[in-house]
Amino acid sequence: MTQRQETQKQLAALLETEIEDVDNAEKLAAILLGDAIPDPPSSSNVYSEWDRDALQVLAETGTVSSGGIIQYLETPETRDSTRKLSTASMRVLLLSDINGEQWAQDLSMLDETEKYGWLWLDVTDPTQCEVEQLGQRFGLHPLTVEDIVDDATSQDKMERIGGYALVMYRTTTDMTAETAFSIVVGSGWILSFHTSAAQMHVDRVLDRLQEHSNELLGSSFVVYALIDEITDWLTMTMTQIEHDVVQIDNAVMTQVPEEHTGMLQHMGLLRRRIVGIQRLQLGKPDVVRRVARVLGSNDELGHHFRDVCDHLAALGSLCTQCEVVLSRAHSNFMAQMSLKMNQTTHGLGMFSNRWLVLLGLMLPLQLVAMAFGQNVYVPWMYSDQPLRFDTIAPWLGIMGCILLAFAVGLGFAWYRNYLSR
Repeated sequence: MTQRQETQKQLAALLETEIEDVDNAEKLAAILLGDAIPDPPSSSNVYSEWDRDALQVLAETGTVSSGGIIQYLETPETRDSTRKLSTASMRVLLLSDINGEQWAQDLSMLDETEKYGWLWLDVTDPTQCEVEQLGQRFGLHPLTVEDIVDDATSQDKMERIGGYALVMYRTTTDMTAETAFSIVVGSGWILSFHTSAAQMHVDRVLDRLQEHSNELLGSSFVVYALIDEITDWLTMTMTQIEHDVVQIDNAVMTQVPEEHTGMLQHMGLLRRRIVGIQRLQLGKPDVVRRVARVLGSNDELGHHFRDVCDHLAALGSLCTQCEVVLSRAHSNFMAQMSLKMNQTTHGLGMFSNRWLVLLGLMLPLQLVAMAFGQNVYVPWMYSDQPLRFDTIAPWLGIMGCILLAFAVGLGFAWYRNYLSR
């Protein structure tokens, strides 16, 4: 027995404890290990309890390998429990009004797109070859392909070229890094391109489409849902920044300066994030209004796009408010630091003055001790003997050298001061 067969047998034994069906356990183990392709679930509303529970248990324990799931059709009953498994290594999403939601690793499913009424094709981390292939198939202009591939120079914009519209709507991934989300809207089809960091927006849009599964939705609603999800994500990110700004403002006003460890670095990081959100927000209202004029064919969808514009206006106001609060907190913080430095300088000055007075009192005593405490004959060493020059000559030589060194030091200091004028 090979190692892979042994692994499949162990996984099947684990599944038997949840499923209590040997045949189904072995089949599901083969699917999870990539040795088999799952059968598409029927379009009926049959509920499969063991399927969901077993997959959920394996997903939580980390023993699931989803590399073999090449294509999977999901019904609303199995969407929530299997999406994480089916999209773990998938890059291409094809959502249509006939076959529902399909996932794949490449663009091989495009051969069957002629039978769909309308479709949404989403590609994660597209390569230049894939974008060019889709451009040829859907009739995209070469400049459109260039805008989609060149993520570094992309800006928020909406352009109408021929029979389709290109929407570039940037988002953020970790509050600092920016990434472009490209949407191409044609007659009955949508193409979207993004990095893996922006996959969460697609997942949330799929959840929203599931909530409106009983309504007649089209490509315009998908475009609105993508734009609204990105806008909501930016608003949520800015709300988190606002919470941090309020905390910093309260800390500056209530805490003592000794507790402000890392406060200045945190302020700098928040200001950089605020500037990033402001840069992302600037061109978005115009893009949303242009998209609403082109795609807002009914009053309900037009109302949705106006709501997005209101969220963007609130986002801009929130950025301005946080910047004002953070600027005030920064000024207060620097004022406290300046006051603390002044207090420290004043304390050092007082300490130095006290020592200066003490040294002033000790200096005459030191001079007397230095002059008359030498290991030579000094004047008036013996009161009963007369003062003789040959006796105190060594003392006079020592005192002369000391005075000469003092005079040379004063002269050198005066000379340096004269040159510095």
